[in-house]
Amino acid sequence: MLNNIIGVTNVKAISNDYKPAVFWSFNDSLGKSELSRQLKELLKAGCSGGFLHSRVGLVTEYLSEEWMDAVKYCCEEAHKHNTSLWLYDEDRFPSGYAGGAVLNEDDSLRAKALCLIEEKQLKEFDIIKEYKEVIRGGKHYFIALCNAKDGNPNFEGKCYVDLLNPKTTKVFIEQTHEKYLAAVGAYFGKEIKGIFSDEFCYTQKAAFPCFSVPFTNDLEKAFEEKNGYDLIDCMESLFFDEGEYHKIRRDFYEFLLNRFIDSFTKPYNEWCNKNGLIFTGHLLHEDFLTTQPEWTGAVMPHYAHMGMPGIDKLGSDPEYLLTVKQLTSVAEQMGKRSLCEAFACSGHQFGPGEIKRVADWLCVLGINFINPHLTLYSARGERKRDYPPDFSWRQPWFKVSEDCFNHIARVCEIMDSGKANTDVLVIHPIMSVWAEYSPMHKTNPTFSIWSPVNENAGQNFITETEKFQKPFLDLSNRLLADGINYHYGDEIILRDYGKYKNGIAVGRFIYKNIIVPPVSILSKSTLMLLSRMTEQNGRDSVIFIGEPPSCVPEELRNNVTVVDNVSEAVALLGKKVNRPI
Repeated sequence: MLNNIIGVTNVKAISNDYKPAVFWSFNDSLGKSELSRQLKELLKAGCSGGFLHSRVGLVTEYLSEEWMDAVKYCCEEAHKHNTSLWLYDEDRFPSGYAGGAVLNEDDSLRAKALCLIEEKQLKEFDIIKEYKEVIRGGKHYFIALCNAKDGNPNFEGKCYVDLLNPKTTKVFIEQTHEKYLAAVGAYFGKEIKGIFSDEFCYTQKAAFPCFSVPFTNDLEKAFEEKNGYDLIDCMESLFFDEGEYHKIRRDFYEFLLNRFIDSFTKPYNEWCNKNGLIFTGHLLHEDFLTTQPEWTGAVMPHYAHMGMPGIDKLGSDPEYLLTVKQLTSVAEQMGKRSLCEAFACSGHQFGPGEIKRVADWLCVLGINFINPHLTLYSARGERKRDYPPDFSWRQPWFKVSEDCFNHIARVCEIMDSGKANTDVLVIHPIMSVWAEYSPMHKTNPTFSIWSPVNENAGQNFITETEKFQKPFLDLSNRLLADGINYHYGDEIILRDYGKYKNGIAVGRFIYKNIIVPPVSILSKSTLMLLSRMTEQNGRDSVIFIGEPPSCVPEELRNNVTVVDNVSEAVALLGKKVNRPI
């Protein structure tokens, strides 16, 4: 009908590579005839298949011979229907513990943390090494390296693992990926496109009922080799705002980030590349600057080492712009596709109109692969309450969902076929957050960002940890509201991939307009790029919001444009750039 109306006779077929691929929740006893029926229903609805995802309620033993037979059968069915599937690397989430197999192989690989323990709590902890005693505010503390204890039902009654230790990743891959390779490796790169790692992180704070920071056995020695000073001498500055705590924290969290990437993300990606798979998935707690130090270091540098980096977007409201732009900035710079696990926690009332609305918002911001959460293999008992909606034949709208999913697929293909139109780079302030962050700082869950009614909304409620986050979120939202497209410039990525080339060049993009939000520190490599930028492109090519930090050399400080607030920066930039959105 549509073809007749618009006079088109040859409409390009939609590629399976762009059709939404659901989280296909394997959550009961798996039967081949039912797997076949469900896959056909998903394909009929406009999906490309799904991510074969172990979930709560699974009866078939995870990674057992029966499990592998079911996965192999799904691959055979996918081949029959000329479609594709994806693996999921864990028994639930977060990824890394292989359904308990990692600790069964080596119990020393359990998660660890550097803990600030009150004297009266000492018996509650599994202490590996006690470093020092400190007395602050009349309280007697011990700083100690501790193991996570068993007892978490989400980890088969055990605990999470130490992803700062490269041996953990090695055992995880042996216990998961290598088993898939042996069972269904013939389908890798064909019917099986890749593998999803979910919410990987370098700590589980709930395992340590105290103020804590991520740590591992050899960290103090490796830290001294990298930074030239003994971390033990100044450990208390990771918690208390004293001494040279800004420098120590900045060095510490940059070290943790690089260690995490080298221990987990890089070897994971290398294994996938070697075996013809795409490494996709997302990290834990991507949504705020203030959560990244404690869980992942920073999310953006990880994306450079993933085949198709991703995020999750929970709920039905278009929000968390920061989360999306962190991902799509790196993906577009590096020429990668970007995935979003979408729609979870939106409720069973969520339907095609809402799906399209949220997906369109994501795609406009650069997402080009949608992963709907989730399709329940079984809705028996409590399973139906597993973070709905349920994208399945149980929904009254599912039979007419093909137009919605086809629309998403075509938009994703269009987004992937072009290149974002932007020459604006916003320096990402995560290093300043590292320098400030302490687990002892309180955060305010009610703090608000910029609104057109009151630019200073929430200003009186900002804590130490949030003082760089608020103006950065304000700037991000204001630029988008004014139709000015932009990318974030992560300083680790600028160090590794940035260069001057008639502007600051990162991957496929050359930026002629740089905005530096309020920061307390900039790396030497960033300062060199900014200096070259102003020398060649003039002082109005670099805009600082607020007084440049003390690390900025006087020559550069005198050769940049400084404005007082976000509104002035956006107004000034608006006179210089085209508005492509």
